Amino acid sequence: MPGYIEDTDRSQATLSPARLEDRIDADNPVSVIDLFVDEVELGEIGFLRTAPA
Repeated sequence: MPGYIEDTDRSQATLSPARLEDRIDADNPVSVIDLFVDEVELGEIGFLRTAPA
């Protein structure tokens, strides 16, 4: 059927968590990097195409 998005079978078991955040501890350095990247204003440092059309 056109336009229909098919997802994974709900009865199928997965071997890993669905979200990456579930695998990263709160004290992991990646958490700090993630917070930093969320706060950076990309337009102010020269990235011109940061906002969607």
